[in-house]
Amino acid sequence: MSTPDYNEIIALNYSGAKVLLRSPAHYQAWLKQPRKQTPEMRIGTLAHLATFQPKEYGKVVLQVPADAPDKPTQAMLAAYAAGSTKQKPDTVARIEWWAKFNASITPETEVVDAEEYALIDDIATAAEDALSSINVDKSHWEAETVRTKPYGGITLKGRPDLVTKVNGKLTVIDLKTTRDAGAWSFSADINSLKYHLQGAMYLELTGAEQFILIAVEKEPPFAWAAYVLDAASLEVGKSLMDTAVETYRQCLTFNSWPSYPAGLSEISIPKYALPTKQ
Repeated sequence: MSTPDYNEIIALNYSGAKVLLRSPAHYQAWLKQPRKQTPEMRIGTLAHLATFQPKEYGKVVLQVPADAPDKPTQAMLAAYAAGSTKQKPDTVARIEWWAKFNASITPETEVVDAEEYALIDDIATAAEDALSSINVDKSHWEAETVRTKPYGGITLKGRPDLVTKVNGKLTVIDLKTTRDAGAWSFSADINSLKYHLQGAMYLELTGAEQFILIAVEKEPPFAWAAYVLDAASLEVGKSLMDTAVETYRQCLTFNSWPSYPAGLSEISIPKYALPTKQ
């Protein structure tokens, strides 16, 4: 299923639930915002494709040839379009080479340069090593399959990276790129980015028994680690999921999407900043 078609499904997913937990008003604003893909997000998306759907990756990704000339500048293109006779032959050759190359690209094609291609390959290779290390059953391989399920009076949806079996257990596996895949640092990522919420939602959607995170660093040596999320973390994730689901249900029922509570509220600095009692 294409991303636009997936986005058309009216249901609560992990990304939306994270925003909804901030406030329903923020969720509504998020829904209306165009999805802007940063260069880092693009590399991550393509690394996922290379890892879990390598055949599809080979179809949609086109690497710019190593002998490609430098791209012409906007001034060069404007002068060429105006019919200038003063441009150098090598400039004209650059413009015409890129015009021919661009004409060969379909809307589905993802064009990457040599540096991007190498980075995607390094991340995917590390992820494949991680998958091999945990005995993934390649005979049971469901990549990016759309899942929906009624839950708590609403509909949940999601697209897990991979549903497979690991040591006989039905498992959801998710690839995460990170700056530090070490347990101390990555556990903070899990908490701040609410991967435990994602795990709870994906287990509910798939009926899987465990949620495994493959953490791959984005820079050399592209170190990796494979983590199975523990029961305590998943319990917290489920509590977050249930809160988001109930909030979403009530907002739909009353067609009301408030932000923060109105009126005066008491606030304190974080507990860790308070003096300890002797």
